Amino acid sequence: MITPRQTTLFPTPDLATFHHTLAGCLASASPWELRDTVVLVPSRAAAVQLQWTLESIQLDRQSAVCQPRLLTRDEFYGELHRRLDPRPSLLSPIERLVWIRAAAEAAVAVGANPPFKLRPGLVSEFIAFYDELRRHDRTVEAFERLMVGELDASAEHDRGARRMLRQTRFLALMYRYYETRLTDSGSVDEHRLRERALDAGLYLPIRHVVVTTGDQATGTEGLWPADITLLARLSGLEKVDVVSTVAVLDAGWRARIETLWPGIEVCFCESVSRETTRLVVPIDGDGRRHFVWRDREEELLAVARDVKARDPAERTAVVFQRPLPYLYLARQVFTSADLPFDAHDTLPLAAEPFAAALDLVLAFAASGHARVPTLELLRSPHFDFRSDDKPLAAREISRFDQALVDARYAGDAATLASLAERWRSGGGRGRTAVAIATVVGRLADELAPLTETASASTLLDCLLTFLERYRPDPEPDDDPESRSARARAAVVGLVRELRDAHRQHDDPEADLFWVTSTLRRLIEGATFAAQSGGAGVSLLDASAARYGRFDTVILAGLVDGEWPERSRQSALYPASLTGQFGWAREIDRLRAGRAAFDDLLSLARSRVLVSTVAFEDDAVATASVLLEDLQESGLDLQAEPTPSGRVTLEAGLAETPERVPLAGEMARWFDLRLARGIEVGPARRGAMGPQAALQYSVSGVERYLSCPFKYFASSVLRLGEEPHDELIMTPRTRGRFVHEVLRAFFEAWAAAGQCAIDGDSLEAARELVREVAERHLAELPPRDRAVERAWLLGSPAAAGVVDRLLLFEVERPGLVRERLLEHPFDDRFTFSGPKGDQVVQLRGIADRIDLLDGGQLRIVDYKTGRAPNRKVSVQLPVYGRCAEQQLHERDGQDWVVVDAGYVAFGEPHGWVPLDRRATVDQAMADGQERFLTAVAGIESGAFPARPVEPFRCQYCEYPTVCRKDYVGDE
Repeated sequence: MITPRQTTLFPTPDLATFHHTLAGCLASASPWELRDTVVLVPSRAAAVQLQWTLESIQLDRQSAVCQPRLLTRDEFYGELHRRLDPRPSLLSPIERLVWIRAAAEAAVAVGANPPFKLRPGLVSEFIAFYDELRRHDRTVEAFERLMVGELDASAEHDRGARRMLRQTRFLALMYRYYETRLTDSGSVDEHRLRERALDAGLYLPIRHVVVTTGDQATGTEGLWPADITLLARLSGLEKVDVVSTVAVLDAGWRARIETLWPGIEVCFCESVSRETTRLVVPIDGDGRRHFVWRDREEELLAVARDVKARDPAERTAVVFQRPLPYLYLARQVFTSADLPFDAHDTLPLAAEPFAAALDLVLAFAASGHARVPTLELLRSPHFDFRSDDKPLAAREISRFDQALVDARYAGDAATLASLAERWRSGGGRGRTAVAIATVVGRLADELAPLTETASASTLLDCLLTFLERYRPDPEPDDDPESRSARARAAVVGLVRELRDAHRQHDDPEADLFWVTSTLRRLIEGATFAAQSGGAGVSLLDASAARYGRFDTVILAGLVDGEWPERSRQSALYPASLTGQFGWAREIDRLRAGRAAFDDLLSLARSRVLVSTVAFEDDAVATASVLLEDLQESGLDLQAEPTPSGRVTLEAGLAETPERVPLAGEMARWFDLRLARGIEVGPARRGAMGPQAALQYSVSGVERYLSCPFKYFASSVLRLGEEPHDELIMTPRTRGRFVHEVLRAFFEAWAAAGQCAIDGDSLEAARELVREVAERHLAELPPRDRAVERAWLLGSPAAAGVVDRLLLFEVERPGLVRERLLEHPFDDRFTFSGPKGDQVVQLRGIADRIDLLDGGQLRIVDYKTGRAPNRKVSVQLPVYGRCAEQQLHERDGQDWVVVDAGYVAFGEPHGWVPLDRRATVDQAMADGQERFLTAVAGIESGAFPARPVEPFRCQYCEYPTVCRKDYVGDE
């Protein structure tokens, strides 16, 4: 039996009257009656604002402050469930996800194959489409009948229609399996709950419902046709009041109400607003009625300046369409400006740090324990990994990282275990990594079930056990209600709820990919309540702002796509097909968005400001078309200058640092910076003052010549380079390998009583070098051998490195008496420059020095790529000069360099002389001069950012410490 009820529509001319009408609808109810009264609001943030508004109106009237239940649509259905007797089991969203997935697998098993692969994201779309279908009071049978009738005629000739027809039959069968299981289990979802409430009634009836939202065409938080049917037929419901502004009603909501609620009584409301809202416009805006800021951060800075310039007692609201990025920026900007604010919108759970920590665990398992995921997991502050009951030190993890790099570790627990054994027996730096390798091996073993195919609950239980086992112990002063603690609880709760749902309802075989994609999808769709403060500037979305009372309202971020907000389109069907089921039309949403914007313009009791931004993530942003409505708003204009002045701590430190109150370490650092001044002198351009003479390495001096600041970062600051995974041989690794092969070959050649290589001994040399190369290739990891063998020994398509080297040996003039291989220099040597001779302490290793007949020397340097830039190369001249002096002391005879060059295997001709444009003597003299100039620069303390090849700055190892803006000034 349907209870007779009074249904009334209250059109209000503005939002102030909207608030008073809501209060009036509740005024006649006693506190006891208010227990069975529900006010439907779009969100929790709207409920908070409406509660404050109702309280302030009741206080103005000097009446008792009693509140009804302010509920969102989802909370209203939860209230219906609590008032049922007997109370059936209500499926959670995650349980429904599990049920729909099981229904989809069942449909596929009987031959209803969809035209796509089942993925977690699509399963969520199946649920969304089913809900929207049922909320429009459409059954699965009606859906299949209408869709098949629409598509069947063209399926024979249209491949797209044929695919959609297959999809429709799959979805219809899947939904039937889902509904059959609901019936058999006795559980309910939202739709079965609605049917149960209509059929059986509530044992504690809801007597009065006040609808303050529109329908789905007016906003995503509005009512659906099925909700209106529920309110029209629910047993025990005696009164339904619908309160809305005239603007929203005229945008189409009135026509839809009268269709869904025929005979609804209309009670017009007179305006109670006594204040006149003034539209603030910029003085220098050239006729614009809105403010334009560079980006959203500048927009909030302008808000801070405006609020600080006005009476603190005034209530100000910053109204946006989407909470992000405003909620994040407000914590930065308003906190720095010492401006209190409150926000009740939810943040995406995926943005919380612990969500990323969960991803680290999954990436560690999925990568086969590769170096980077392993290091990221070990360094995460969200886990407590220990070795011998001691926390892992950051320095030990860095040493372990370097040991992995040196070993060219690419993943796999067995490989890591063998490395640990090698490090344990080898000593040195590797031994310090054994303890951490043991920890990583233990973690890999504990997560091993994740890498196998098993039941979904087993995999999720393994993950949960890992998260709980390595949860850090709370500190004594940790707040259990802190944002980080609640975020961790939310993420772990999602994993636990998914595990329990699979264990209870359906537990299919799954793998790590399924676990990862499902959890990521759930976390990306979840939100996280993170309230901020309780007073100050209110940060509100547009739907919640309608329920508040404010002196100043700032409508922020009016860009295209947000004002009005774009509607979400179905991922399964185009709008041309869903329209027949009652899906809201885009034109209706646009009209409702424009009407809601017009209402917000008159929300403030005093001032309203409208602003947009010019850039979004450094891309040009398009202003909203709603800005055109400002010309026709009819509001009084109030011209004000653009807000300016210092409001944040950062601005104060930059402009008037002496007036910023600081204490402790901050004050001492500030005094140091203040004493140094802000003038850009030589000290800010890399000048450190005279430095003591050192023992120089040739490679270090060449680094100085390529860029003085790189030398400073590596040799003075001793900043290490970021290690990189070497899944294949890097040029540096390949260079070391080739040097070792060639050194071993020439040593073996000399041990065989040979020295020079000519046409007669070429074949013997080729056989020996191949034998030596194969011996060294066998020591490489299997993944490198084939590539390096082809590069070193050649293939039918191209000659190898060793063949090119042997041809060079045959072709170069001069009879070789002896070869000095990997020859070290570590002494004081004399070099000649424009200012005369100079003694320099030097160390280095020459790849090869050939001693020829007649006291002549040839200096050879191997390069696996191309020869270096002559402007930064000093190796050959320096090593030649050192060899002349060292061999003179050794042999007592004079030696002179007559040939020097690079055996560059990346060059077309292989042999690159020291300087093709000059004689050997001149090239040696030029090289010594460059060397001494660099040494003088180092000892004078000149380390400017001055690269010889500026394009290499983008590959520099020290970008975070380099003053790149000075490069062009030098």
